[in-house]
Amino acid sequence: MAKLLNNKFIILAVTLVLVGCQPTMNSVSLVNDSSSVIQKATIQVSGQSFFFENIPPSEKRDFSFRVRSDSDYSVKIIFANGKELSRNQLGYVTSGVNSQEIIHVKDADIILENIGRDLH
Repeated sequence: MAKLLNNKFIILAVTLVLVGCQPTMNSVSLVNDSSSVIQKATIQVSGQSFFFENIPPSEKRDFSFRVRSDSDYSVKIIFANGKELSRNQLGYVTSGVNSQEIIHVKDADIILENIGRDLH
């Protein structure tokens, strides 16, 4: 009986470890809420970089990334008129939590909106 319980415990432990090892994915939309075209956008998060070009006002670009480590967003924007905006330490991502977020680029600021979290 003890051996049967021990085997069930091992199976349960392995299952929990495997479930916990599944990758965490975040979905992000970069939305141009400014009055100018975004000429270049660079987003860095969790050791990864994402690049976008020529985003007209009111348009968005979507991307997803695998959370490799706890991190925050660094965002750099260059508008077609030459103006630049940047934000470091924006928001927070952590492994084990799938998130859906929107990065709003305004004329004078960059704002992160979390629209959903799912504990993994």
